[in-house]
Amino acid sequence: MTKEVDSMPMKASFTRAARSVRMACLSLALLLCVSSANALHHMSLDSPKKANSLSKSATSSPAKAQLKRKEHLTAFAPPAVNSNNTRLSGGNGSSSDLQQGAEEHKKIRLARKTWLSGSTFSYMYPLIKAGYDHPLEEQELPPFPEEDKAEVHGLALERALKEDPSSCSANTTEELEMREFLRNCSESMAPTLLSASWRVFKVPFMCGGLWKLPHDLLAFLSPFLVKAVYRYVDPKGMDHVPTWREGIFLCMCFFVIQYASSVALHKYFDKVFDVSMQMRGALVSCIYKKSLKLSSSSRHQKSLGELVNLMSVDVQRIVDLVPYLHNLVWSSPLQILLSMILLYRMVGVASLVGLLVMIAIMPINASILIQLRKLQEKNMVEKDRRVKQVSEMLHSIKVIKMFAWEKPLLRRIADVRKKEVKRLRRYGYIASMQSIFWNSAPVTVSVATFGAYAALGHPLTMQVVLPALSIINIMSFPLFVFPLLISSIVSGRVALNRINEFMSLEERDLSHIQFTSSQDLLPFQLQSATIGWNASRPILTDVNIKIPRGSLTAIVGQVGSGKSTLLSALLGDAKCLEGEVRAPREVGYVPQQAWIQNANIRDNILFGKPMDERRYREVLKACALEADLEKFPNGDETEIGERGVNLSGGQKQRIALARAVYQNFDCLLLDDVMSALDSHVGSHVLDDCLIRLLQDKTRVLVTHKLDLLPLVDYIVVLGDGKVQAQGTLSEIRMQGVDLESVIDNVSEDESKKQEEEKGEEGAQKKQDAEATPASAPAASAPSSAPATPAVASSSTTTSSSSAAAASGEEGQKSKEESTTGEGGTSGSSAIAGMAKRSPSMFQQVTPESKKQGAVSHDVYAFYFRELKLKYIAIISAVGILSQAARNGNDWWLTKWASAADRHRVAFYLGVYATWNFGSAALFLIRDVSLMLMELRAASVLHNRMLDSVMKAPMSFFDSTPIGRILNRFSNDQDSLDSTLPRTMNQFYTCILRVAGTIAMISYVSPTFLFALLPVGYLYWYTQQLYSKTSRELKRIESTTKSPLYSHFGESIAGSTIIRAGGQAGRFCQENCEKVDRVNNLFSLINGCNRWLAVRLELCGNGIVTGAALAGIVSRKLGWLNPARASMVGLSLTLALSVTNSLAWMVRMSTEAEAQMNSVERVAEYVEILSEEEWLGTVLKNPTDFFKRTEGDKTHKEQQQYLELSDWPSRGEISFHNFSMRYRPDLPDVLS
Repeated sequence: MTKEVDSMPMKASFTRAARSVRMACLSLALLLCVSSANALHHMSLDSPKKANSLSKSATSSPAKAQLKRKEHLTAFAPPAVNSNNTRLSGGNGSSSDLQQGAEEHKKIRLARKTWLSGSTFSYMYPLIKAGYDHPLEEQELPPFPEEDKAEVHGLALERALKEDPSSCSANTTEELEMREFLRNCSESMAPTLLSASWRVFKVPFMCGGLWKLPHDLLAFLSPFLVKAVYRYVDPKGMDHVPTWREGIFLCMCFFVIQYASSVALHKYFDKVFDVSMQMRGALVSCIYKKSLKLSSSSRHQKSLGELVNLMSVDVQRIVDLVPYLHNLVWSSPLQILLSMILLYRMVGVASLVGLLVMIAIMPINASILIQLRKLQEKNMVEKDRRVKQVSEMLHSIKVIKMFAWEKPLLRRIADVRKKEVKRLRRYGYIASMQSIFWNSAPVTVSVATFGAYAALGHPLTMQVVLPALSIINIMSFPLFVFPLLISSIVSGRVALNRINEFMSLEERDLSHIQFTSSQDLLPFQLQSATIGWNASRPILTDVNIKIPRGSLTAIVGQVGSGKSTLLSALLGDAKCLEGEVRAPREVGYVPQQAWIQNANIRDNILFGKPMDERRYREVLKACALEADLEKFPNGDETEIGERGVNLSGGQKQRIALARAVYQNFDCLLLDDVMSALDSHVGSHVLDDCLIRLLQDKTRVLVTHKLDLLPLVDYIVVLGDGKVQAQGTLSEIRMQGVDLESVIDNVSEDESKKQEEEKGEEGAQKKQDAEATPASAPAASAPSSAPATPAVASSSTTTSSSSAAAASGEEGQKSKEESTTGEGGTSGSSAIAGMAKRSPSMFQQVTPESKKQGAVSHDVYAFYFRELKLKYIAIISAVGILSQAARNGNDWWLTKWASAADRHRVAFYLGVYATWNFGSAALFLIRDVSLMLMELRAASVLHNRMLDSVMKAPMSFFDSTPIGRILNRFSNDQDSLDSTLPRTMNQFYTCILRVAGTIAMISYVSPTFLFALLPVGYLYWYTQQLYSKTSRELKRIESTTKSPLYSHFGESIAGSTIIRAGGQAGRFCQENCEKVDRVNNLFSLINGCNRWLAVRLELCGNGIVTGAALAGIVSRKLGWLNPARASMVGLSLTLALSVTNSLAWMVRMSTEAEAQMNSVERVAEYVEILSEEEWLGTVLKNPTDFFKRTEGDKTHKEQQQYLELSDWPSRGEISFHNFSMRYRPDLPDVLS
């Protein structure tokens, strides 16, 4: 039971304040201890003895990191790989070193990180100032620290996983069955990523958590300082008059304690965010390496979309969870326990009533969160359906326009969009309810607590209300964030299990292969081998083949006879169920479907090898690529595009062959590489490459071309699951094998097989597209096909499927290719001539426009026009009323506590509750209205963008990758639907809260306005510095994730080639470099956020100190009415809560500006010139597009056709004096 405090002497009040200061000193001492422990931890990382331990390997010194990198690169690479396995683009090493040195010189250097600059994040200032002065480029950003790189932590996590027997990967079926047995026997023995991660990251994670303790302890000193200030300004009944020294001392206590608490909190966030960043690098590195080791059966269990989900969605869930684990484990329970102890000492049993109300609200809040999660999942399903239909529309846009199907397709997508908007609206309603519960919960608990306290007969005084109200605010946060943390734990657990399951998949079993050396006379040998993909269904049985060194061996057989499976067995992909396989460790492998990287032609051919100009030119000539390169204005430095979309099938196949030849392996496996080549090009490649250039190499060629067999040294005929015959051509014929019959059967069935393979590939792509997260469509969606003349398009696509029409005119390119030979023909000369006239002709994909600087006012005006200004005015008025009601609620509480008739509990409690529920109702109206207004604007913009894209001319689709268009309908539209409304709502709430608090403080103490001016200027200057840099960093960050996911998908598709060529180590390094790009931006943005938060909370501390100082000055100068002394304590309580709102307001304003970039990109597509407008422009000035002798007559004929209501109504196309070009800015291709 509490005691009466009105009779407490003033000296006792200041004694308590002194105790608070002593407690603050202890907390500061603890802060110094934590800092020292952290420094000692970093010093221990340099110790050679501790650098060898597993937990320290993740954060070792730069020199140690370099050693780890070398070890990491050799983890995949076989012993035969030498130091030349580096990526070079030609030239000597000295020039590249000079260039690298120049780039290093241009990089922004962060300030030296001392204890003081590390605590205040002042070392980030050079970067923030540079971003303020000019737009940042990624090349000038500070380098990523060696100790944080993904290679280091990935290697440490991989070792930790190998130390756990239950988490080691299964390499055989017996090991996989034992793994499943262990999983069923004991949960603790199941493969676990959690225990391995804990062993690697526990030291930095725990050291970071120590910073949270001083912050939590210092937070409980503020309520007592508020009480002491109130006693200072209202000293009635005291035995002495407070002095100036005591007042200044209280103000300094406010400032020091708040600032120390702020520094501790953000040092905590800095450390734990670093750990989460390091975990991202380690997890992504392990997932990538595991994906390259998967067996064929394991690979077919996971689609590409599912693997990308693991790397993006699941890893991100774990990364998001790590910083808040301390809150769940010990910080939140500690805050709740201390709050209940202090609250019980203040109001006694009444504190239990408030706790019961808070606990009663928690299940409601938890159920709302569950509903929101379920709705979010349903929203994602609807969003995926819409994006999928848009993707289908874009891939078939030629057919849609030819058959005039625009309106039915628009209605179809609009129906899906209506369902999505309906779910989004329902989600918004429930989210608004959850927001009201969150914001009104502290007031509701205070109503219950103070009502019970007064009902028990205790007088409600300001000495009780002020500290109790502050403690309720402290306790409400951990209580109500608990369900959210539990939900995140569940999501993180699911993500961990998914990654665990993936890491436990079966890897390639190489135990059945005996690797041959370059000295062996028989590099390939199979003895009594039974080959298949699984034990239940062998493909080949009793295979006995010996392939001598330096020979050209042809593998022939009917479709499905096992030719490709035989090559897979030699590569280690297919399983050798019985017998023995001998093969080289490294071979050059060219699959039937060429694998092309999204790089230039030179890099595709070099494939990580250094440039040898003589051999490079020799390979180009042997593979008949010289004439093709002459077509391109940039030669071999021309970017190929995603999956080689700018090349024909024959060009892709010859580049893939050139890559294998240039690697200079002793042995090559070629899977039907001649099938995509025309006859004379194939003859050239056969004579000049396979026979002449590779005459000393061992070549195994799968083929179905009969004319090649007389040129080979050895033939193996497969059929009925075994080797039917083998030997030279004459020996095969002597054995009575009818090769003509075998080849004819192959020729007849080859088209069927290719159609089946295309069907399976299409189904796989469809599955991947459905499983790919909607958050990263640009990384996984295919690019649009290159443009072709409409004449060829119309003659080709009208008789083919929509998929063929959308994928480009391969037949047209084959015709062009057929004219390409050693010296070229008139066709190639004409094309080369056009390239000389207009190099941009072959640059069909236009670069995406990237605007720098702040978002223009026109974009804001464009968006606010869709919001409707009248609705904005109404919602603003409702928001002001809701904040006024909240301030009135606090004012009534102070009136109750200072009233002479405060014993009228029912009256004051009823009015207090009415204020509370009225404020909640206004907040609900404001949130729902804002949600409906923004969702309506998002729907209108989506429909306008869809209509504009559907009506765009074909030149737009020919020059714009589909992935870029899909990004508008997925990521950017999601920003308009969800992220931007949420950000603007929080920004608006922060503005109202800060404005309401400042207004109340100014009303109580007008002298506060003098302190507000310097604080306001510091706030504005800090915000200006931060916003420009943050905007630039986020724009750069948006470009770093897509290359990571694209590289991952590209590596999965070419994993067999990567492994066969011994390039896995290089690709792992490239993956780590791309992860480091993402993490570097994450680290810099986090550092800027901490820099901002510390300074804005310093401004908030200035407001708190200014409010206390204004009250003290007003009291000492006699400007403060004693009746309003209670308002001083209330203004201090509100000022304490507004500190975080200041920092959050700047964060939300910057985030809102970043989200407005999505509005800017959507607006760009809304304003696309439609096909009707484009054609109207043509008809108004026809000489720009048509060359004709009877201009007026042609013009009238065109107008007559356009005016027909049922156009197109006849399957007839007429051309009169017609010329054609790809786009208006390109030369004529038909005239």
